[in-house]
Amino acid sequence: MAKTNPRMQQLGRRHIRVRRKVHGEASCPRLCVHKSLKYIYAQVIDDRAGHTLATASSREPDLRDERSSGMSVDAAKAVGAALAARAKEKGIERVVFDRGGYLYHGRVKALADAKLGKEIGAAKKEAAEDKSDANYKVAIEKCDALAGAAKDGCIATAKTNFGKN
Repeated sequence: MAKTNPRMQQLGRRHIRVRRKVHGEASCPRLCVHKSLKYIYAQVIDDRAGHTLATASSREPDLRDERSSGMSVDAAKAVGAALAARAKEKGIERVVFDRGGYLYHGRVKALADAKLGKEIGAAKKEAAEDKSDANYKVAIEKCDALAGAAKDGCIATAKTNFGKN
């Protein structure tokens, strides 16, 4: 008789607990993460319609060529950036992050923060370029809000896309 691994049972319980709170819809779909020992997979899902809108994984040839291993943090960042680009092409601006029962740490965090890092850089660049008082203050506040949200691991601001709600 096959025994069930207690770690997998715990993972399943955590995933169910997360899924009770996280729901994707057309205006704000769900970013679902799955990781194996070798690869990491991510997809943007509209739960109401039951459709997958965009996918990316470290198994894809274009992402696999530039990384030595599919299980590294760098590979997770590349998957997050690729998924963000594909979602942006389809007009998706915001998503709800579903960590899939995994801890928000390591590869999962790298995947989620890949898009956020680009937004922080863009906000800093915008602040440096536009020195008028009103716009400068707004850009600095936006940059501080994004950086603070990234540090907390809880992304809830209007302009952030790939964070944990």
